[in-house]
Amino acid sequence: MKKVMRKGFVASVVLGTALLTPTVLGAVTGTHTLRGAIDATSVHMFNKTDGSEFGNFVVSSHVLGTYVLDFTASGDQVAVALVGGFLFGQFTISPSDHSFRGVVTGGSGPFNGATGSIVGQVTSATRGTVTISYS
Repeated sequence: MKKVMRKGFVASVVLGTALLTPTVLGAVTGTHTLRGAIDATSVHMFNKTDGSEFGNFVVSSHVLGTYVLDFTASGDQVAVALVGGFLFGQFTISPSDHSFRGVVTGGSGPFNGATGSIVGQVTSATRGTVTISYS
């Protein structure tokens, strides 16, 4: 599996936060766990190791958010666009089993100051599953 594909799936994982949108949550309070599928729609490589990926976060056949993933040889970062704000994260992918783990590093709007974890699995060249816990 290509590095681009693996990383794109991780980004989609972050999109899981779209389940709890600002109109529902207001400011982030308490701990929230989001589960969903990630669907990569576009990848652009800048060189052999660095690039960007765009995609959707899907729950029960509904797109709840979009994401952009920036991946480099030195690390991967993701921003997930949700209603009212963004959620930001960083992660790494295990080349042996295509799983990924990372942290929620903040956000904007109701996700400002969010912290938490990102865990997921790449299941194909353009899809994966993700669980995001944040508070």
